[in-house]
Amino acid sequence: MKKIHSTHTILSIKQVCAKFVQIAIEAPQLAKTGRPGQFLNVRVSDGSDPLLRRPFGIYRAQDNIVEMLVEIRGRGTAMLARKKPARPWTSLDPWEDPLRCRRRR
Repeated sequence: MKKIHSTHTILSIKQVCAKFVQIAIEAPQLAKTGRPGQFLNVRVSDGSDPLLRRPFGIYRAQDNIVEMLVEIRGRGTAMLARKKPARPWTSLDPWEDPLRCRRRR
């Protein structure tokens, strides 16, 4: 899959426990092509601070909705966790094959 710069709409951000949030975005094309184990590189703010995007793994992609489970570890992920639904966010969509677990023999 090629790198794709796109804008998605945040549908919900739900606190799962003290350090994790579940984020759902409306992303019809990504929901068709994205698979669990692939990563989005997300800009967490509208400005340039923090400068670097944050990688988040897809855990569910169906019915035009992509969901991620995000651990709040620092300032960037804390900023993302405080965003409100209906806000846009930009990302570089998946650009490699999903991670796969190998069975030990």
